[in-house]
Amino acid sequence: SVTIIGAGQVGVEAADLLSKQEKKVTLIENMDYILFKYFDEDMVQPLQQKMLEQGINLRLNQTVSAIEAEGEQSVTVRFGNDSVTSDTVILGVNVRPDLHFLDEHIKLHMDQTIAVDRYMRTSVKDVFAVGDCIQLAYGDGDDTAYIPLVNNAVRTGIVAAKNLSEPKMAFKGSLRTIGTFIFGYYIASTGITEAESVFTDQTVKAYRQEVRLTSLPDSDTVTIKWVYDATSHVLVGAQ
Repeated sequence: SVTIIGAGQVGVEAADLLSKQEKKVTLIENMDYILFKYFDEDMVQPLQQKMLEQGINLRLNQTVSAIEAEGEQSVTVRFGNDSVTSDTVILGVNVRPDLHFLDEHIKLHMDQTIAVDRYMRTSVKDVFAVGDCIQLAYGDGDDTAYIPLVNNAVRTGIVAAKNLSEPKMAFKGSLRTIGTFIFGYYIASTGITEAESVFTDQTVKAYRQEVRLTSLPDSDTVTIKWVYDATSHVLVGAQ
């Protein structure tokens, strides 16, 4: 038996893998649906239902208060007025960089990520930062966000390498794109969701459509949700 804390991409993929190995899986998430960073609730309902059908003990709207190890036999996870005891626990919670070794000369953001410009330069001359250590420009504007994904680590590394001698290549921005195959579903997301648009200065609308597919085996249609600016109709996200 395994308890997974966090129903982001890591947590849900771990649940899928462990359930295939016939483990008894409990998945705890403090939001009211899974994969909330990447999808809107209406888009993940079929996936959540499939997880329940396959025996995943899904505990949503729950915040873990304690993890108690009882010798080498079991681990108890407490949340709210409830608890789950299992053989082991996997943490799939938010990534945060460990930058305690930096001195005060390196400028940091409030979340303790390193501040860089679009050339990956820090506040200190000839010092660059990339990957999960930094916030990234989000889209075409000046807004930045912490988006710890491997594709961003690769892209920022390439940009930093290009600029070591002089600033030649600016980072064009990130859209926080993911794609995976879990519990029998191909899922993908890019850009902002309808739910998170309330935290921006944009007013968005959404449109769902069913599209017939020929590219995936054993699949007749794909459900697509387009998120777009209500005024300009510029596309800002898709799921």
